[in-house]
Amino acid sequence: MPVGAVKPCPPGFLPLADAPSPSQVASACAPDLDLCGIDPFAAVVDAPGIRFVDAAAAAGGDGTRAKPHRTLKEGLKTEPLAHTVVVAAGTYAESRLVGRSVTIRGRCAALVRLQGIDGQAAMWVESASTPATVHLVDVSVGGPAEAVVVAGGADVWLQRVHLLEAHGSGVLVQPKLTADQATAQVHMQDSVIADIAADPASGSAGHGLDIAEGATVIAQGLRVHQATDAAIRVAGKGASLTLTGAYVDSTSANASGEHGHGILVIGGGRADIADTTVAHARDVAVLAVGGGTHIAAAHLAVQDTQPRGATGEFGYGIELLGGATAQLSSTRLLRNRHVGLSVWGPVSSAELVHVDVEDTLPIANGNSGRGAQVGEFASLRWRDGQLRRNSEIGLAIHGGQVQLTGVAIAQTRPQALAHDLGRGIDAAAGASLVVVGGGVDSNTDVGVALWDATTVAHLIGVAIRNTAVREIDSQNGHGAVVRSGATIKTYGCVFAKNRTAALVAFEGSAVLDRTAVVATQMAAYAVPGEATPRQLADGIVAFKAPFLELRDSLVASLARAAILVDGAAKVTLVRTGATQAAFGLAVQSAPAPKEDASLFWNNVIANRALEQGLSVPPPPQPVKLP
Repeated sequence: MPVGAVKPCPPGFLPLADAPSPSQVASACAPDLDLCGIDPFAAVVDAPGIRFVDAAAAAGGDGTRAKPHRTLKEGLKTEPLAHTVVVAAGTYAESRLVGRSVTIRGRCAALVRLQGIDGQAAMWVESASTPATVHLVDVSVGGPAEAVVVAGGADVWLQRVHLLEAHGSGVLVQPKLTADQATAQVHMQDSVIADIAADPASGSAGHGLDIAEGATVIAQGLRVHQATDAAIRVAGKGASLTLTGAYVDSTSANASGEHGHGILVIGGGRADIADTTVAHARDVAVLAVGGGTHIAAAHLAVQDTQPRGATGEFGYGIELLGGATAQLSSTRLLRNRHVGLSVWGPVSSAELVHVDVEDTLPIANGNSGRGAQVGEFASLRWRDGQLRRNSEIGLAIHGGQVQLTGVAIAQTRPQALAHDLGRGIDAAAGASLVVVGGGVDSNTDVGVALWDATTVAHLIGVAIRNTAVREIDSQNGHGAVVRSGATIKTYGCVFAKNRTAALVAFEGSAVLDRTAVVATQMAAYAVPGEATPRQLADGIVAFKAPFLELRDSLVASLARAAILVDGAAKVTLVRTGATQAAFGLAVQSAPAPKEDASLFWNNVIANRALEQGLSVPPPPQPVKLP
């Protein structure tokens, strides 16, 4: 599905180099010289309330086209005050404080530079009493400090502005100064923020766009390239960002070598994002932290996040922590590292519709690369989408609550160096999982793995199939494994063409209703002291399971046992059939199952068998999550 920004550069700007491949860093954007035209004042004519400024003019000008002022200060301060100041080509090295409504218009951003001096912001807009609306159009702004600071209830509009080579922040929108003052607002259109370094004195920040408590920014057609620490920061209660058609990329790490976020929302801030790409960030591309913090995104692409430079870890696509929430639709997370999507901590939650998480890569040690993880009482609801070609685990749940509807989890790859795992779903520590529709297909080691006493999974209309043996030793390949008191309940599901055993309840419980288990394929596993590996292909294996119940279900086309019960406490079979296996029902060290209208027929060795000494496949081991 097409998501993200259409182009890296907004209208009025052009890339400095040809477009690279999708996984490479996009070129920086430069203002389009063709927009400069031939008129030094952008075809603006003399009129009341308009003053002209030209750095190359003679001193003592009166502000007309014929005799322009030499400095921006003169254009802004000379009486009677102008409502529009038109600026010709040149560099204007003067930090300006603007406290009234005015439009500052340059000939074009390629030729007009407003340069801050003396460690001050190039443009500081503050509305102390009377609300001020300031328009800044077709200029380049930067300097040794912030490019633009907005404070005290001012309303600032930036159009085709190039905020380049500033320090601390490209645009800093401060909170209101007094309780009765209006909040600051910034509107940005077709602008670029680039090469924002940390503050030279403190070494902190370097944000492209920094929005403080209570402030509002609405941006359309924005590029933020090579900021530091966080390209966009929304911090504090009431801080608000509306971002449309943006390309945010290549954020540099801070002084510690750790953070280089694309979008950071914290402390109760809110971000509404549409048609935006976040690429080549560092540590976490999109991070939301804290109760009351919320992100709503549609048609968002998050890709190619890089790990922390100091440790080689992280590289997450999107992470929600500490009670933050998110609503994502038509979103794609691609080629991030460690974890594509992470929802962690009490009250943290995410609602996803049409979201794909693909090709998450491992970190430096070859581990992880999970598509998504949910833990520590967080929750995730996901309708329609896919987790595909991720590494180690497609979806990892550690004590969280997850509901999936129409989500495909497929082709999870083993760990890059250890060649282990590759599971579709791994749930533990009291996790709650509900899966409706969709499928768990072509994963490795285990399709669905459940651990611990209070972990419960409900699967409705799910196909679990084609699980491959793990690479490290060619063992397992189970459709599902239920261990250590966990429980799986299925309704209308299919287990097909898995390896070794379709479902293994190893000290865990299983209830299968209207479920088909078919065509488990042979796989070998080594037994200590035996020279020849054993070949297994079972349907359902219950080893010391508290209970196993099958209702209106069919188990068929197996090379060994359709149903193998070894030491299970309670087995109930109701209107269930087992056929085309070596053994239909094999019971060992366990009481006879309770049967009601069940049928075992056309099995090669025995329809029902007792104490055959059939070996139970060794159970997989749990995975440690953070």
